Parts: sequence; structure tokens; C-alpha cells
Amino acid sequence: MEIPALTLWQPWASLVFLGLKKYETRSWGTPYRGQMWIHAAKRKVDWRAVQVLQALDIPVPELFDFPLGCLIGVVNLTAVQLMVTDERYEKTRLIYRDGIARISDQPVKEIAVGVWEPGRYAWKLEAAEQLDYPIYIRGQQGLWYPK
Repeated sequence: MEIPALTLWQPWASLVFLGLKKYETRSWGTPYRGQMWIHAAKRKVDWRAVQVLQALDIPVPELFDFPLGCLIGVVNLTAVQLMVTDERYEKTRLIYRDGIARISDQPVKEIAVGVWEPGRYAWKLEAAEQLDYPIYIRGQQGLWYPK
């Protein structure tokens, strides 16, 4: 069985495997559920994001610990939920089968590591297993299949 991959920018990709990011927030949803590779984009680390994380006392690896342009591990995508702030959105939006992610229910640190806005989707990532050694491969947008 082929496993799809999702490319994330750093430091977000590594935070999944440090147990500090339980949701990936996206402007789009997917019906796919199951194992999924996490690919760290080749794009340089956004150090402004690192500064925000440090201000919230979220530990981040040193510069040399951020792998770029590679598969870094596997997660289980268990739900994709529409983000809402109140009940009015439920009546006006198409709801994915896995339901609703109320922004106000999320911990402050989870909100800090995603873009939590009404109308976006929260992809629930569980059972994150980091590879011992990254697999260097070019990433793509959307869900894609490594070859």
C-alpha cells in the first residue's frame, strides 16, 4: 500500500514528532484517513516562528536539528475537522464527516503552532513515529505519493 505524504515547513514538521503539534491546520480538507508521511520542506526555517514558540516556552531544536527536504516520519491522520468559533458556522458551512473543531477548545500552545481561523480545517495527527534517518526527497503541494 502506498502512503501519501504531506509537506510542512519547519519548524512545524519537527514539532509533530516532538509531541508539540497534534493538529496540522489547512485551508482545505481531505477525505483520506490513515498513515501519512510528514515531509519537511526544503524552505529555510522561519526564525520569526521560532521566536514566537520560544516566547511561549515551547522548546524548539537548535538550527542544525531541523531537517529540510526530506521525509522525517509517519503519522496517523485520524480526523479532519472544520474550524468554527460558534454555532452559527455549523449552519452555514459544509461539515466534514469527522465534525467540528471549536477554536476556543484548543490549548494556547496548539493555537500557537497553527493557523486557527473559522472555515479552515484541523487535521488530527496521532501516533507520530519519527524516522531514525531522514529520507531526502523533493516534496510537493497537497497530498502526494513519494516514489
